[in-house]
Amino acid sequence: ASLTVLESSVANQVRTVKLLRPAVGTTQDHYSFATTPEDLNLIMAVGATPQLSHHRSHYGTSITLLPTNVSACLCTPRSVEYLGYMNRSFQAYDVHCADEPRGDMLKHGDGTGRNVSNAACHAATYHGGTRCCLHEFFLTDIEQSSLIPDQV
Repeated sequence: ASLTVLESSVANQVRTVKLLRPAVGTTQDHYSFATTPEDLNLIMAVGATPQLSHHRSHYGTSITLLPTNVSACLCTPRSVEYLGYMNRSFQAYDVHCADEPRGDMLKHGDGTGRNVSNAACHAATYHGGTRCCLHEFFLTDIEQSSLIPDQV
């Protein structure tokens, strides 16, 4: 087995399990962790009963993994792109198009099977769809702003 259980305990009805495994997967079918800082996306759920059942709550988050045996730069330069609405409201366009096995947006390109970049991965080539309907955002061009009523 590639996992070693270092600790398993329960305190105040919360189980804590500490595991150890090599960063490099045993085979190509096993996940390998990067040896540079990276985010690992997680999906978590808590059951409503001790038996397998529908979850009581769930959420997604990410943790940042940092190497402990080698030096790592934590301050890698990063640019942020923004989408604007009617030149008055702006929101960071922070889309992570991770390659497999973390995701499939990068590999799928434009959905046609051609070997091209996925337009949704960059604000400059994004055509809309996943970030269109925010609070008080209307699907109009700036030239159509006179069509939006003052009170909605």
